[in-house]
Amino acid sequence: TSSAHGVTIRLHIQLDDEPQDTSWEVRGPLPRPTLLDGVTYDYYTQSNSLVEEQIDDLEEGDYYFLLNDFHDNGIEHGSFRIIADLMTGPKVLAEGSGNFASGQISEFTIPNDQPVEVQISETGGYGIRGSAAVSR
Repeated sequence: TSSAHGVTIRLHIQLDDEPQDTSWEVRGPLPRPTLLDGVTYDYYTQSNSLVEEQIDDLEEGDYYFLLNDFHDNGIEHGSFRIIADLMTGPKVLAEGSGNFASGQISEFTIPNDQPVEVQISETGGYGIRGSAAVSR
């Protein structure tokens, strides 16, 4: 959901039969990325499950998603997807497979999703007056 404070993203990860080997981090915004959220190894315990995590109030800007595997064999038959809940609806910002060794880094961008106030004033005798919120 988009709010005056920022954008919410949902992170979906399809885990393999060794879920305890998976960890992840979201860092940003660039140029000075700080750790915003993540999980360590041994956090997930349900084999072959689809997990969903949510991170709220992200500002417009560029971010990193780091997906790691403890045993350096990736997430067999796994995948990830990052979805932003924007005013205009859900938007996939990044996605990928679990086909990696120890880890992979994906960059994604949170777009400006704040409403812009548009004033329509009385013109040419038509008497149209009002406002509407649109996203850029």
